[in-house]
Amino acid sequence: MELQTITPANKVYQDCSDDVLLRVETNDIEVEAAQVKEKSKQKKKAKKKKDANEKAIQSFFRVLAAKQVEQISQVDYKANILITLCSLLASVVGSLFLAHYEIYQAFAPSVLVLTFSSIISVFFSMLVVVSPSCNRCQAGQKRVNVMNFNQFSQLSLSDYKKEVMRTLRSEEEIYESISEDFYKTGKILKQKFIYLNWGYRIFLSGIFTAFVLGFGVKIW
Repeated sequence: MELQTITPANKVYQDCSDDVLLRVETNDIEVEAAQVKEKSKQKKKAKKKKDANEKAIQSFFRVLAAKQVEQISQVDYKANILITLCSLLASVVGSLFLAHYEIYQAFAPSVLVLTFSSIISVFFSMLVVVSPSCNRCQAGQKRVNVMNFNQFSQLSLSDYKKEVMRTLRSEEEIYESISEDFYKTGKILKQKFIYLNWGYRIFLSGIFTAFVLGFGVKIW
């Protein structure tokens, strides 16, 4: 059996090889560490972006909800003002006219126009307050909006719980339910504004017509 003779040259070559291997391993470790660090940065950046998107979505729905609540409160408040004003005006004018019919007999057309316009305005204002809801489940509708009482009130407690859990399993389902509820509430709000607009128009038209008729009687 031959023994390998280790010469100084072989020893230097072996030491150089070990040093090169050590450097290569060190470089590989540094590259892996840099890759891990880069992936960690990307994950943190993606998480921050996702959190920012979620905050933006929440802010959007929060502002939209506050705006709709404010608009509904305003339209109901204006309708109540019109109901009170028209009721008082019709009752006071009608009572005075009937009590002093002989004196104000010539103003009968003005009183009738004002009274009837007030009654019609009250009717439209009442439609604002008790406007029909368009949020009920339609025939054949499979998905129930758990945020709308007109829909989930038709379900039993167990079915409602199932619908809630099904909705909460998907983030997209939650946003769809919120969007649908806002949309249908906006449709109701639009109908309220249409009724309120007609009520104020009829009331102002009645006052103007009654004034013109009374002024004509006064002249003639």
